[in-house]
Amino acid sequence: MKAKFLSIPAFFMLIAAVLIVFTNREDEKKEIPSGNNSIVNNKMLHVKEPLPSSETDPERSHAVQKTTEKFDVAGRWSSLLGTIEIGTLSGKVIGTLESPNSDITMEQGTMVLEGVVIEDCLSGKIRLDAPGCPSEIWGFGVLLLAEDGNVLSGSVHFDSNGCRVQGVTGENGLYWIRVASNEPATETISTPAQRQPKYVLTSKTKTSESLSKDGFKEENDLQESDHGLMARKRGREQVLTGPPPLPGTYDPGNALKRTDQAFLLKKKAQAMLQAGRFEKARNMFEAVLQENPCDPFAINGIGVTYASRNLYDEALVYFKKALSCDPTYMDIYYNMGCVYARKSNPDLAIRYLKIALMNGFAEVKVMREDPDLRPLHGNSNFQALLRGEF
Repeated sequence: MKAKFLSIPAFFMLIAAVLIVFTNREDEKKEIPSGNNSIVNNKMLHVKEPLPSSETDPERSHAVQKTTEKFDVAGRWSSLLGTIEIGTLSGKVIGTLESPNSDITMEQGTMVLEGVVIEDCLSGKIRLDAPGCPSEIWGFGVLLLAEDGNVLSGSVHFDSNGCRVQGVTGENGLYWIRVASNEPATETISTPAQRQPKYVLTSKTKTSESLSKDGFKEENDLQESDHGLMARKRGREQVLTGPPPLPGTYDPGNALKRTDQAFLLKKKAQAMLQAGRFEKARNMFEAVLQENPCDPFAINGIGVTYASRNLYDEALVYFKKALSCDPTYMDIYYNMGCVYARKSNPDLAIRYLKIALMNGFAEVKVMREDPDLRPLHGNSNFQALLRGEF
């Protein structure tokens, strides 16, 4: 019996069909979460099988900010307390109040910072102003050196002892800006997120539920995740962003329409995260940033999509960007702690987890069971954190 062979045109058609099927399957794989992925409220969960990161893929390294350089926080910093001079003394970072703002009662030369620097993270004791308070107000703070070393952005936990406390942005945020030695400091400090024009929607929305900090419904959209970590419920009004008003030309309706679109887009991106469709979610978050480049929810969301693919260096770039935009967005601290744990950097992981836990945006039970934090289980400082020993 003679062997039958395909004609040349039929052979090439067969090869083309095989390639099309293979390509479609690869595209489908990109949207299938690895392991037991589940994302709620932009908290990252464990991805079982790692994908190439910038550490093993040279082609990705150009887009990642490395943290091997020496970070210098010495110099003058403008803050809500006033101008702070930071230097080192006996291996510690010390900050003194060089020039208090007009509403600050602390005297010139008062020490307001004592800490240490690990990579681009400054952490330690921070003093705040408490007019009329019988005792000094000190807290534990974590600050990220961001924006090419020109911004220290982070959070502090403190016990007000019933006193009025000055020196923070929002409830617990810190935002310090580097100033030149011959440059006068300014008393007005605002974060990039605060500088975005905002318009408050006072009329009722389509639903009667109160809205969370991120603009999502508290009751339904942000339920308990597999980690058990609940969305922080604040019951604030929905804040809408839009262009600054121009007399005679500004139409508030346009601002509301654009923000409604961004609001819906964030909800869709959230749903994509929950479904493990990380690349689609990332594209939606990036679309949100076209309107508001400093939206911490969207920036954090992009970081989650990378972390969920085990691309930790890329995730850190976005988490740090979100933190530099809005130091009061507490989800970032927990997510950064998880990433640093996965990157075998327990010192930084514990610092970020500590501030998240102290400010009420993490729970001990969650941290104990979180698979992302398993690398810390043998660490004595992490175990002390779980026992509440701050």
